[in-house]
Amino acid sequence: MKALQASSGNWTPEKIQRFWEYHGRRTDLQSEYFSFQVGAGLTYFLRQTGCLREGATVLDYGCGPGFLVQHLLGQGVRCYGTDSSREAVRLTNQKVQADDKWMGATVVTSPPSPYPDAHFDVVTCLETLEHLDNETLKVVIGEVRRLLKRGGVALFTTPNEEDLTRSFILCPFCNTEYHKVQHVRSFSADSLRAVLVSQGFNVLFCRGVNLWEFQRGLPGWKDRSYRNVKDWFVGRRNGLLDKIRPRAFPFGRVFKEHAGKGGPHLCAVVERTESAVAKAGAKPFRDGRTGADNESPLEGERWKMNLLPSRSGRTGDRTSIPSPRNPSGRRRVT
Repeated sequence: MKALQASSGNWTPEKIQRFWEYHGRRTDLQSEYFSFQVGAGLTYFLRQTGCLREGATVLDYGCGPGFLVQHLLGQGVRCYGTDSSREAVRLTNQKVQADDKWMGATVVTSPPSPYPDAHFDVVTCLETLEHLDNETLKVVIGEVRRLLKRGGVALFTTPNEEDLTRSFILCPFCNTEYHKVQHVRSFSADSLRAVLVSQGFNVLFCRGVNLWEFQRGLPGWKDRSYRNVKDWFVGRRNGLLDKIRPRAFPFGRVFKEHAGKGGPHLCAVVERTESAVAKAGAKPFRDGRTGADNESPLEGERWKMNLLPSRSGRTGDRTSIPSPRNPSGRRRVT
């Protein structure tokens, strides 16, 4: 008997819409949403950027059933949402309609959205880019940039270097292979950065992280393993130092502690600017410096701040490195 050869699925806009409308109706599948699983970690990640100021306007672009929105509203920001699924928009509005900081979710099947230019301080676009074809990818990223205020911050997330074929399944009725959650592309940190820079963003951070590290709370009193007790003390120390001598994102001690371990969640924090640096594709930092070699401080040896020897030969956080508060990198005696 000759084996059947399955064909690859062709995701048209109509099929994509039908797929996600179905998922929106399946309330039993909501625990599979990314923002349901790590919504608290995503919010903590955003807090480290300094963009969640009280009263800021935030848009969750592709909000799904509103799991991230619920966390963001707890930060004192005014939230909006958009999604292509009417059922998801209905569920989001139903969940948070009683909150006076909730400004409503709207259905957007294709850009542009109904909001004016430069309207939001923050835009989140979570686990969306991997669902888009080449043309739609540019349109959506361009729409996020249009919606951001100058100096506003956007957060994009996507699986980090996903092997798409590992999640392929077969429809036995039409003999077609397709990704079980409709992913059509995979990104590395380099490829995601290149796409975002080409659309006029300054990339402040682009790296694989483990958002469970951001979500994990302090160890309970019953969990007194050496690792957890050590993490507790290090976390408290870094949090205190960040309050006493804060560093601009992404140089914060707490952020470095969590993000430095790498992980499966590719997160990019970008800033809208009209500067010549953005047009040239360089990567400025928040203190205005740019790397001649276009290397992020978190991706080179400078990321390992506590591993480089100081002038005295010791290692530790007192290592001399450039920072927003000390651009020269010279040690200062205090």
